[in-house]
Formats: sequence, structure tokens, C-alpha cells
Amino acid sequence: MILKTFFYYFRGIRLVVLKMIAIIFLIFLAGYFLLKDNSKKDSNTINTNKDSVFVSSYNALNNLKKDYFHVILINYSCFDWMTNYIKQPQKFNPKYTITATKELHLSVFQIFDLQKNNIYCSNTGLLDGDTLVFNDSFFNKLYQKRELIFYLKLDSQIVEIHASTIHHSNDTKKINAPKGYLIIGKLWDSSYIKEVSTIIHTKISIDFAKLKNPLIEDKNLFILKDYNGKVIASITYKPTKEFINTFVFQKVFFKMYYFFLFLITVIISIFCYEYYIIKPLNILQKSLKRENVLLIGPMLTKENEFSTIAELVLEYYNQIEWARDEIENTNRTKNELNITNTILMDQKEKMTLQNFELEAQSEKLASAHYEILYKNNQLEYQNLQITDGIKYASMIQKAVLTAQFNLDKTFKDHFIFYKPKEILSGDFYWFKEFYDKYYFACADCTGHGFSGAMMSMLGISFLNELTHHQNDRNISPSIILDKLRLKVVETLHQTGEIGQIRDGMDIGLCMYNPTKKILEYSGAYNILYQMTTDEENKTVLIEHKGDRMPVGIYDKPEAFNNIIIATKKGDTFYMLTDGYIDQFGGPNKKKLNKQNFKNMLFSIQHLNLSEQRLYLKEFFVNWLGNLEQVDDVTVIAIKL
Repeated sequence: MILKTFFYYFRGIRLVVLKMIAIIFLIFLAGYFLLKDNSKKDSNTINTNKDSVFVSSYNALNNLKKDYFHVILINYSCFDWMTNYIKQPQKFNPKYTITATKELHLSVFQIFDLQKNNIYCSNTGLLDGDTLVFNDSFFNKLYQKRELIFYLKLDSQIVEIHASTIHHSNDTKKINAPKGYLIIGKLWDSSYIKEVSTIIHTKISIDFAKLKNPLIEDKNLFILKDYNGKVIASITYKPTKEFINTFVFQKVFFKMYYFFLFLITVIISIFCYEYYIIKPLNILQKSLKRENVLLIGPMLTKENEFSTIAELVLEYYNQIEWARDEIENTNRTKNELNITNTILMDQKEKMTLQNFELEAQSEKLASAHYEILYKNNQLEYQNLQITDGIKYASMIQKAVLTAQFNLDKTFKDHFIFYKPKEILSGDFYWFKEFYDKYYFACADCTGHGFSGAMMSMLGISFLNELTHHQNDRNISPSIILDKLRLKVVETLHQTGEIGQIRDGMDIGLCMYNPTKKILEYSGAYNILYQMTTDEENKTVLIEHKGDRMPVGIYDKPEAFNNIIIATKKGDTFYMLTDGYIDQFGGPNKKKLNKQNFKNMLFSIQHLNLSEQRLYLKEFFVNWLGNLEQVDDVTVIAIKL
């Protein structure tokens, strides 16, 4: 009966888990017996492992001592008072300056001058007196290497020596010649050897008898040499009982640790299997058999695989309830649909009558649509005629803008960058040869497009009229602008009253006299830029500003000023309207501004004017990007 109950309990998932536990147990058990069989070998490996342990412990102790002695050398070999003491030892009292040897736990503390004379000595515990004597070869080697670490044999004892050269405090890297020598050391007496043995848990002793053994000579860590590299002694060692017990205890500790780890793992596995697998399965089984959804309530709050199964069981019960409700709702809806069908038949008859009315309205909308299409065609035809007229006007404007004399013959290096905002432009440029003098202008009329173009045509016509009927062969640009302003005011009937048009133009006008090599300039709100060289043959940019009043009606009109500029070969003059520098664009969608334009002129002076025009054009297009051009653009450059 007991066996039957046992096999009934351990079936299915329980049997699989039980097999897994048994396999894990066998693996851990096998590992334990293997460690037990090897325990006898561990005692043999102690003799081998003790060497490596002793090596690391002894090496660490030596490094610690070297660091300690090195700190003493650094602190006592770079002080200015020590160099002064070497020069004049009678003026210094070492007792008040040098730390006592016993306070540093040293056996040797000596200071030498450059003549290798010992001028300070503080030795304790040495067998042969107060002073250790060193030969010339030692000082020569120390002079070259600046630091030495070696051992000296004194009868049956060893002295560990650390030597250094003495330098000024501003020569910490010991580059310059030394001022003297410093020697410190430690006597390996019985108390010191006992102290070292206690630290590394190994009994060590100095052996002078095995120096000829080649095996000892290969172990560099345990051979003591003098400053010439000659072997003077070796170290023998023997692990203490405490060291062996510690080594064996560690082996036993790890065996017990792994055994208890295995035991705890088995217990936790059984508990987790029973609590997290068997118990949730029993709850789900009872819930399905009894059709009681309340049993799986606690499982729904846990986030694991069984909570998902519990949600599916709950969904199963909900689907049953939903199906029952749906059947009732379907029957109820069927009756409602019969009633709704009767209502829809009545609405259908009403919609039929409404369709007849919509068809009649549709015919009226079609007639209106055809009428709109006819008017749109008329508007497109009229717009085409207007556009053709504007294009023809643009051709006339471009013909009028053609230079009045051969620019290539007069100014071999020049360019005109002309880019209207629309088909017609409010900007214009003007050139004319008059009594062996050359006049050229760049103007921006009020507005752009058709209105600006009309004003530009008036400006060109007035300039031609003023220079054609003029008897004065030396008429200056300022006088021309004064007369041009009178023409504009009279033609447009401008009186300055409120409500009247105040159209006019901003213009820069130049007259170049090739005989006298001078250029006269007058401007209305416009600026003339001159790129020339100074006395040091450096490129400079000179800005010639015009008057701050337009060519047109103005509240306080005055005579325009005339600027006379002495020129020389290679000077370049730039005239432009404000459309270029006022254009928005770039990464921040801001105006280009005048300063950036001047910087640009400096950056392209290595190019000829044809290349400069191409650069200005490409830069303007890239600066504009996908934004709209705000104004007409004109830039003129002439090189003398």
C-alpha cells in the first residue's frame, strides 16, 4: 500500500523533476569523492605551492621596502640645505636638520661630498664601527646611474644599501651634475630576519655556502648581489607550521563549502517544485472539474505561466456567459429588426421623391458649371495677353539697358549682375561716353515689377536727355543728380502734400576721366566701394557714401555732394542696389547685411571680375534657398 501510494505521487512532472534532482545529486557526490581521493595528493603539492607563495610574499615585501627607501632618498636628496651643507658643513648642525637614523628604522645614513669624503655619518648596529668604506668604482657607478640598490657582506651578516646622488630642489629629474652622495642602509641582523619571517609566514636564513650551486643562481629573486652584480649570498627558506595548516584548511573549507552548497540547492529545488508547480496545477485541476472560477482568483495576481493559464480558464467561463447573453440579445434584435424594416420601407418611398428633386437641382448646377468654365477660359486668355505684354515690355527694358558705349573697349575687366524680382525690374544701370569722359550709374527705383519698370524708363530717359543737350563738357555727377531730381519732381507733379505719390529713386552716379585718372562720384542713398592698395601694398576697401536723400520729392532738399577720387591702375569699383544685401536667407533666414557683403568682396579679390560675377551669382542663389526674392538685384563692378 505504501509503495503504491509512493509511485502514484511521483508520476508525471514529479517523476521528471525527481530524476533531475537525482542526477544533480550524483554529480555533486562524484565531485566530492574525487576531491576526497585527491586530498592525499594535496599534502604533496604543498611543498611545490609553497615556493610560489613564498615568491609572491617575498617579492611583495621587497617592493614595499624599495618604495620606502626610495621615498627617503627622494626626500633627503633634493633639498637645497643638503647641498649647502656639503659645500660648508661647519655652518650647519646635522642634529637639527637630519632625521635620526633610528627614527627611520635604518642602520646606515651617510653623506659624501663630490670628493668622496664622508662628511656626515650616523650608523647603528654595524660590526666594524661607525663608517662603511666605499671604493672609487662604486662612486663612479653611482655618479653615472644616480641610484643604486645592492647588498654588502659584513662577516656573517648582510647590509642592504640604497644609494643616491644629491641635487638641487629644482633638479628633481637629476639631469645636471650632482652636488654629493647620500647612502642609507639596513642591517639584516637576527631581529630583522625574524621580523621578515613573521610577515611572510616563512622562516628564512642567509646562506653563504651554496653560492656555487647552479640551481640557486637561476632563482634571481633569492640571490643577493653587490653593486658590481657579484653574488655574495643566497636566501634559504622553510614554510612554518602555521603556513601549512592555513594551506590545508583552505582545501578542507572549499570541500565543505561545495557540499553544503549542493545540499541547499537540493532543498530549495524541492521546495520550489512543490510550491510553484504542483500547487498551481492542483488549483487549476479543481477549478476545471468543479467549474468554480473563485478557486483561481489568487493565481491571477501573480505574473507567471500559471497566471496566464488561470486567465485563459477565466476567459473560458466568461465566453460561456457571453454566449448565453448573445443568444438572448440575438432573439431580441431579430424582433427589433422586423420593426425597423417596416420603418425603412416607408423612408424609402420618401427618399425616392427626394431623388427626383435632386436630379432637377443637379441639372441647374451643371449649367452653372459650364458658365464658370467659360469665364475661366476668358480670364486665362486675358492673363496670357497681359503676360505677353509684360514680356514684350521686358524686352524693351533690356534693350534700353544696353550700354551706350563699348564697355569691353573702355573697361576690359568688368561685370554686371542683374536679377529682377519679376519679369520687369525697378533697377536699372546706365553707361554713356560724353566728351572723352565715361559716365555710369546704378539705380533702384521705387517699387518693382511694372511700376518700378516705368520709373526706371523715366530715369534712363532723363539721364540721356541731360547729357545729350548739355554744353558743359565737365558737368559733374552731383549737378546731373540735382537736375535729375528736378525732372522727376516736375514730371510726377510732386508737391510733397499728404496723399500724393512720393516715387523716386536711389542712385549712384560716377564720371571717370581717363586723362586725369580721377573718378567723381555722387550718390542718393547709394554707396560706392573702392578696392585699392595702401602705401604698404596691402589691399584695402574704401567706402564712399552718398547723400541721405532720394532723387525725388524730399522734405529738406539740398544740393548733392560731389566726391573726387584719385585712382590708380588696378583699382576696382563696386556699385549695387540694396536688393542683394537685404535678401533673407542662409541657415538662420536673416538678411545678408552690408558687413558680410564687404567681407565677401575681400575673399574674392584673387578672382577676375568674370569669376567674381559667377561667385556672387552662385552665392546669392544658395543664400536664397527656397525663400522668395524680396527685391530686384543689381551689382556692377569696373576695374581700371
